[in-house]
Amino acid sequence: MTEIRTRDFSRTPRQLEFTADGETYTCLSAVPPVVLQEMLKMAREEMEDDFNKVADFFELAATADVAARIRTRLEPGNPNPLDIFQALAVATWLIEEHSQRPMK
Repeated sequence: MTEIRTRDFSRTPRQLEFTADGETYTCLSAVPPVVLQEMLKMAREEMEDDFNKVADFFELAATADVAARIRTRLEPGNPNPLDIFQALAVATWLIEEHSQRPMK
């Protein structure tokens, strides 16, 4: 009789939330590898050169309603803007959380 070896790789992802200037945002707890790859590409190449890509990054990292709230905070004239340093720090943190390794 053949022995069947089974290992369960299921996991319960932890909730990913961040707070900026008193507002709390909940991001996706898990993303597929292809989405993580796109997030990494955006963070390493595009976001540094094209700040419009910052909002696009959050479209990948958060639900549609949260991404819309973040996009509003990134728009010119917003009385409570999310500045580029905050946005890039959050993007780095989210990538590190999803990949479970620090970015350099």
